[in-house]
Amino acid sequence: MSLKQHYIELPDALFQSICPEQLVEPSLIIFNQELSEQLDLPNELRNCDVDYLSGNTLVPKSIPLALGYAGHQFGNLVPQLGDGRAHLLGQVSSKFNYEVDLQLKGSGKTRYSRGGDGKSTLRAALREYIISEYLATLNINTSRSLYVIAGNDSIMRNELEQVGLVCRVAKSHIRIGSFQYAAMHQDPTVLKSLADFTIRQLYPELLKHQNPYLSLVKQVAEQLAELVASWMANGFIHGVMNTDNILLSGETIDFGPCAFMGKYNPAQVFSSIDRQGRYAFQNQPSIMHWNLARFAESLITLVAENEDRSIQLLSSVLNEFPTRYETIYHMKLCEKLALSPNEPMSKNVIIEMLAYMKKEQLDYRETFSFLSMFSEDTSYQSNIVNSECFKLWQKHKNVDLIERMCHVNPKKHFYNVTIEKLLDLCVADPLQASNHIELYFSALKQNDYEFLQSNHSFDDTYRTYCGT
Repeated sequence: MSLKQHYIELPDALFQSICPEQLVEPSLIIFNQELSEQLDLPNELRNCDVDYLSGNTLVPKSIPLALGYAGHQFGNLVPQLGDGRAHLLGQVSSKFNYEVDLQLKGSGKTRYSRGGDGKSTLRAALREYIISEYLATLNINTSRSLYVIAGNDSIMRNELEQVGLVCRVAKSHIRIGSFQYAAMHQDPTVLKSLADFTIRQLYPELLKHQNPYLSLVKQVAEQLAELVASWMANGFIHGVMNTDNILLSGETIDFGPCAFMGKYNPAQVFSSIDRQGRYAFQNQPSIMHWNLARFAESLITLVAENEDRSIQLLSSVLNEFPTRYETIYHMKLCEKLALSPNEPMSKNVIIEMLAYMKKEQLDYRETFSFLSMFSEDTSYQSNIVNSECFKLWQKHKNVDLIERMCHVNPKKHFYNVTIEKLLDLCVADPLQASNHIELYFSALKQNDYEFLQSNHSFDDTYRTYCGT
């Protein structure tokens, strides 16, 4: 089995063909055996040959690429960004009946590096591995991590740090920013080629539609509504929802500034650079809607020959997004509370529960977990049981839905403090990182691990960073 490289079909303006930089004395830190069994990997990768894993030696017939894209960063358009430290190795088949991309991240400079060193720290690579795999346990649509490699050299961030790279697995690395980049190109065939390629790769059923480009916007809107609703239901704060970080496949990427809600505060921000709160927890649905509008703008010339007609058609799709998001989000919150979505009082129960959580500064995820455990065993105690919102919930919950409620509400969680402690352990002793990560993930399935405890005072001063 060799790697395929479908992206080579795109116009040259959208990528650079370039090999990863050599990594000094690479060593394998962790390999995701469970994920690898779902992929038809080349033998060189499946056998964990570190020279091939690191990109120091290429799998036969491999054509590594760096993709170009633009992006609105905190609302401001940057015409050229691109993979400044990543190399798309190619595609492999999976047991999910679709192909996936394998991309090295932290693998060296490209023409999109903009002065950066093209490298990643080992801590950042491990952070991506841990958080992406944690999101997968929550059934949130996300890119995955196949392995992490460390190099025997250092790079300067705030201090000297060991280098590392992560292999990212995703259905596609085409972003909203990819379309913005193509739409700005002088040759109009570049945009059409990208749109046709994306439809073939991600949504081939749209090829039979009367207007496949308009259908593409509808399909992406559905995927992004589902994605952001999953984030909101699970207390995930992405932290940097720039258009270059939004994949058209609806998968989560970019795990530098992200964090998880502790005490429920809809205005919560952890990102050190989001000083205005643009990407606060409560803003994520509206920002996703805004990003979708930027995607729609890039397709105006393809949807209809007449610009006014094209804008009218695209606007109708955009206008449906808030309602679609609210519907999906409502269903997810109903699942977490064993409520029937069509029950007239279900929205009021949710509103009252969230208001109480905010007022009492309850932990967002722990509250749902407690309610699930209480539904199974009423010996669990919390002040919430004396509240009016608890009584209202008890009155309207559907006992037939409690099993589902307990399934979607984990008993244990990774908190921000959990992730940072785990990273500290892994970076201090990289050769034991795999054992540490396995232990922490095993703890999610158990009830007696003290290190899976929330720490709200930690969250009070916690900040996340984009720098890797």
